[in-house]
Amino acid sequence: MEEGIGRRIKLFRRQRGLTGEELGQAVGLRKDQISRIESGERQIEVTEAALIAEALEVTIGDLLGNKPSKSLVLAARVMAPLADGEAAPAQLRVRQILEVDSVLANATGSKTPEPSEGGLSAYEHARHSSPRASSTNRGYAIAKAVRSDLGLGGAPILDLPALIESNFGVDVVLWPTGESVSGLCVHGDGVAVLFVSSSFPYGHQRFTLAHELAHHLVDDPQEVVIDEDLFGRGTPPETTANAFAAELLMPDSSIKSLVDHQRIDASTIQMLMRTFGVSYQALIVRLHALRLISDDARTAWEARSPSSVLREAGDPDPAELVFADGAKRVPPRLWRTARLGYSEGKVGISALAGLQQRDPEDLYTELVEEGLYPPLVQDDLSDI
Repeated sequence: MEEGIGRRIKLFRRQRGLTGEELGQAVGLRKDQISRIESGERQIEVTEAALIAEALEVTIGDLLGNKPSKSLVLAARVMAPLADGEAAPAQLRVRQILEVDSVLANATGSKTPEPSEGGLSAYEHARHSSPRASSTNRGYAIAKAVRSDLGLGGAPILDLPALIESNFGVDVVLWPTGESVSGLCVHGDGVAVLFVSSSFPYGHQRFTLAHELAHHLVDDPQEVVIDEDLFGRGTPPETTANAFAAELLMPDSSIKSLVDHQRIDASTIQMLMRTFGVSYQALIVRLHALRLISDDARTAWEARSPSSVLREAGDPDPAELVFADGAKRVPPRLWRTARLGYSEGKVGISALAGLQQRDPEDLYTELVEEGLYPPLVQDDLSDI
């Protein structure tokens, strides 16, 4: 495989009229290193391949000699909606994940898992939901169908990313990319990544993830959906996604059962936030939508800070619910595949470093401490 990549690099280099030394200077490698890559004597790292592809004005897929993979096609398109720099960190993170996914698929033959039986049923219910229903009612109906298809009943969802990945054949990424963008839904032909910025509190992240799942389930025609303020746009697709997220995370039957006609006070708010893992803002909106609090009560609750309400309720750790946790989560299937491919010599350390956004040398040292090594290269010295 490396020899084939090397031949193609040499071909593209000559087509561009570059010498080996000039290409090396462009990507930070010596002339002899380029020569060894082109002859197949030296393994090329993922980050090096990306730099060489950029210098030669081709794609990584071109270097691999394959038709562009679905992941690479989507990776190229994920930057298309970039109108300003605010969304760039989130878009770049998703593009990096998709590019590594393509490299791993080519090197190891890994494939995105198929949806579960319940997930397939949920897809059908979502994409054939009544178009004549209001945007809000459509979102509620789809969420109820998902809960039924997955056998969730009215129980709180503890690990939302794992639930989504195991049932819908999509990848979930959490990464602290700032507060300009809450989340992205990036999906195409057989490939989907749901991204959430962890620069927001835990409850906000969960609502965002459920919101992005709704965009995917209803087959939003946009390949890249960028959500900045989840509650700021009142378009039908956004209203449907918000209603879906509210019902999926806070089922009306469960909320009403727990409240049971009691007065909504700070302790009730705290209990519901903890039980369903949701943000203060999303919960207040949900309680109002279910007519469990009045217009005036909603205004009054929204005028208070979440921290003050939680402190009044005696919550043991208000900061846990109010402040961002900066979680870093890459799809477990990609991490497992990258580690296995690394141990088998099919991918280099840069594939793992790309997933984790880590310095390759630091990560290499860490993996050695775990006992994870690439295979040893046996030199043939019989002719010496």
